Amino acid sequence: MLRQGFQRELEHLQDEVLVLGSMVEKAVIESVDILKRRDLEASRRLIADDLLINEKRFAIEADILELIATQQPMASDLRILAAKFDMGMLCSQTLPGPLSVARKRPSPAKSTFFSPRTAAMS
Repeated sequence: MLRQGFQRELEHLQDEVLVLGSMVEKAVIESVDILKRRDLEASRRLIADDLLINEKRFAIEADILELIATQQPMASDLRILAAKFDMGMLCSQTLPGPLSVARKRPSPAKSTFFSPRTAAMS
């Protein structure tokens, strides 16, 4: 692969990291909405979507490692790849908080899912 091909691969990785960030952003926003609505079914979908986010992250990481192995990038390119690797990891680590909220499985009959103070804020 020529240097142009390497640049194309870097641009592709950038696009994939942006897609991953969008997926995480959507999931965080959705988790807040799910919490407000106490929607059990939607929380199950959010948990399932987390698997897709993890798959995207691992695909990005595999692409980065393949690029490093096949292209032997110079120091500046290696730093860019390391940053993309780290961004993918950070994006996927954003969700454990919202997912733990989704996993609480609120009971429609109980109002203890929210404390009175928290319910007043929403």
